[in-house]
Amino acid sequence: MSEEKSFTYTYTSTERRNTSLQPAEGSVRKEENTDEDHGGTGRVVKAVLWGTGSCLLFGLGLSCVLEWAAYIPGIVCGALGIAGMAAVPAVYKRKSN
Repeated sequence: MSEEKSFTYTYTSTERRNTSLQPAEGSVRKEENTDEDHGGTGRVVKAVLWGTGSCLLFGLGLSCVLEWAAYIPGIVCGALGIAGMAAVPAVYKRKSN
């Protein structure tokens, strides 16, 4: 009493499209976010290290002012840290050799 049920479906269209796995000539697109566009990972690493060092310098300045009451060194360290953080986009955009 077990009947096998099957379903078949056929689709037809007036448009004929290339459905092969190989892309058609001229349809290959270059990826937008490649290493060649950004200049490689060296620039990224340099910008991340620059930003991290600048944040640490800013934190040292903040600690000097708030914890140790060393106002002059703290203000200098904090200002250098802020300037370094502001310079991160310029470090990233600069072309490496």
